[in-house]
Amino acid sequence: SPPPPPPMLPGEAKVPASSFTLEMAMSRRQRALAVVDMDAIEAAVIDSFSDGDPPLTVTPDQTTLEDLGDGKVRVIIVQAAGGPTVEDITAAAEQPAFLTSMTEELGETVDFDAPPATVTVVVAQAPTASPPPPPPQREQRRQPPP
Repeated sequence: SPPPPPPMLPGEAKVPASSFTLEMAMSRRQRALAVVDMDAIEAAVIDSFSDGDPPLTVTPDQTTLEDLGDGKVRVIIVQAAGGPTVEDITAAAEQPAFLTSMTEELGETVDFDAPPATVTVVVAQAPTASPPPPPPQREQRRQPPP
């Protein structure tokens, strides 16, 4: 049986996410020299979802990109409150129009190295349930009488 996952740290939570790996179709020479423009890829991912049918709003805050080297980039998009579900995001990424839009946005052929899937990721979350502790009160010293 597989070993149990490591215990989560305080403030961490398991959240649903949509994950896929994109592969940029570059020549070997380009790959050796290429620095993957993560900002351009992130913008293309966000634009490609908003150009989809139905259009989905995905924000940079929800999106994590990881450069895997060799022209491959893993994209993980977590569900955001009030936003589309991860199932909707995964389904939208599976539409042929998504890769077509990515290819147009980046000006190079984009394909999936790993197809879109709904996964669970562990993220560090700012605690929202408890308010921040109040600032320490300074002792008020009585002013000496004038």
